[in-house]
Amino acid sequence: MKGKMFTSDPLKAYIVFQHHRNTTNLYKAHLSIIRDIYEDHALMLKKLEQYLPQEALGNIDHLTEEKYNYIRKKTLDLGNEAIRDFEANMEKVNIILK
Repeated sequence: MKGKMFTSDPLKAYIVFQHHRNTTNLYKAHLSIIRDIYEDHALMLKKLEQYLPQEALGNIDHLTEEKYNYIRKKTLDLGNEAIRDFEANMEKVNIILK
């Protein structure tokens, strides 16, 4: 289960939960930024349509839908991997507060 490490230690469970929540918020924000860039790119191409031939537009269209989806998938994969790695490392430690 994502973000849920099975532990009897409530402090460790809290740390894992907060890390999962913060990492998820980080990559959701990144996805939003990527979407904004993608939409801005599409608007710029639309503005250039009146000045450039279609072939030239195709050559400068570096942020295609396929590229956008690739970046989106990589962001999700890396975020999930960071969460899994953190949870795996937390299983190796004991936390004691003074």
